[in-house]
Amino acid sequence: MRVRAEAIGVGSMDELRQKTPTELKTDLKTLRGLGVDMKFQRVYGQLEDSTKPRLNRQNIARVLTVVREKQIQQFLLTDEQAIADVVAYIDSIEVD
Repeated sequence: MRVRAEAIGVGSMDELRQKTPTELKTDLKTLRGLGVDMKFQRVYGQLEDSTKPRLNRQNIARVLTVVREKQIQQFLLTDEQAIADVVAYIDSIEVD
């Protein structure tokens, strides 16, 4: 799936997934700023392509999806570590 956003310079979801959370936050700010600009352009009749707001919202959703994927992945890694710690603790207990 191709991301149609010149503003964030990303060609695919894989490229988005390779970005750091800080870069994703910057991209999200950029896209939201573009959304506000497009609203003003629409109000003043300066918006040339009426599909741009929809594409911008889709790109915002893509970035938010990757952010959420990273949050879930971090939670699962943390959860797996906690489980491993509990298992290690149980294994260390000597039973008479």
